[in-house]
Amino acid sequence: MGRPPTPTALKILTGAAAHDPGRINHDEPKPRIGAASPSWLPRYGPARSAWKTHVEVLERLRVLTEADAHALAIGCLALEEFLATRKDDKQWRRSADAWRRYQATLVQFGLTPSSRVKIHAIAPDVSADPLEQWIAAKASRG
Repeated sequence: MGRPPTPTALKILTGAAAHDPGRINHDEPKPRIGAASPSWLPRYGPARSAWKTHVEVLERLRVLTEADAHALAIGCLALEEFLATRKDDKQWRRSADAWRRYQATLVQFGLTPSSRVKIHAIAPDVSADPLEQWIAAKASRG
């Protein structure tokens, strides 16, 4: 199984789009920035704390979208599992697996130095609908 395709926004940010503009998916979905926590995420505990911390950072970086909530929540649960099992010598495999899953989540969202090294700028505001912008501009002109 090969590597998943690179999102268009990441191609633009890294400059890869300039090398091969024909490979840009102009119809790629553009979900709104921000995400609500899934109802199944615990209300209290390490997973909820991790959720709050990561959401704050990822929304500021304009990385987290409404389509990413479950992926981030699963990573937060992996961190909670790691924290619960890390000191139990009999659960070292479970702890190591949870850490790998959490680390994979960090990489997916660009939350490690090596995973964000290629990004040169913050993504544009994809939450703004071009039609809404055009209507607002037309209305302001009178």
